[in-house]
Amino acid sequence: MQIVGLQVENFKRIKAVEIIPQGNTVIISGANGQGKTSILDAIWTALGGAKADKALGTIEPIRDGEKKAVISVDLGDIKVTRKWTNSDKPTLVVENQQGAKFKSPQAMLDKLVGSLSFDPLAFSQMEDKQQLETLTGLVKFSIDPKELDRQKKELFDERTIINRMVSQNKAKLDGLPVPDEDTPTEELVVSEILEQIQTASETLTANNIKRSDLQKLGQQMNTHKAEIKSFNDQIDGLNEQIARLNKRIDDEQVKLNEVIEKSKNLKPHRKKVRRLLIKYRQLSSRKKPCLKKQNSRLTG
Repeated sequence: MQIVGLQVENFKRIKAVEIIPQGNTVIISGANGQGKTSILDAIWTALGGAKADKALGTIEPIRDGEKKAVISVDLGDIKVTRKWTNSDKPTLVVENQQGAKFKSPQAMLDKLVGSLSFDPLAFSQMEDKQQLETLTGLVKFSIDPKELDRQKKELFDERTIINRMVSQNKAKLDGLPVPDEDTPTEELVVSEILEQIQTASETLTANNIKRSDLQKLGQQMNTHKAEIKSFNDQIDGLNEQIARLNKRIDDEQVKLNEVIEKSKNLKPHRKKVRRLLIKYRQLSSRKKPCLKKQNSRLTG
């Protein structure tokens, strides 16, 4: 599954953005609070729906002050469009390249996303056999790898039997006595020897066919290894993204701690200001009668 186009309007912190990936990497940069995380949330929300809202803690997807929000994700074969308005319920439309709409769009997306997603950390901790089973479960091969292993073992066993027969026949041939030069000329029964030679020849031919089949299987295995390596490279890329996100979280936590510490330092000053304000009000209340009394004396 590959995103070939993304359009987001009035979703969370995003006013409007359009991304058309060029190559295998898309860099999203910007100052804090400008909507970088909202772009990732938009992709997950468009595909995951209510499950994504719950996981992300999304309460109000529409940007403050706006009346509607729209997310459109183009996956090549299908296009996913999710809309929100202040007055109506959210809508979801999933359509193919010809514009035909799916009747149960969220169920189809759940099946699509569920079959292509897995936990990279859990995958890295699996045994080699479990990793292979996980990867083969994500990729549709024309032939079942387990069936290939079974065929390989079967061919290996057959080759072992054939080689044993060839060795036995060769030993029999080597064990035949060499006639003396003075052996009289007479009719010999050679039909059995010819039959053995014919059998050995057929066995060798069959063995060559099996060997060719083994070579083809080896080529197929190399192709599968290349596909597995490609998936491992993708997993490494995902791990790098996770590491960058964790670092951003740590940086934001440090800033938050600094703000909290500064707010603590202001508390004593706030109490002092309150005391001075109270004293000022008390003095003002005493001053008014004195001024009134003084004015009455001057008037009298």
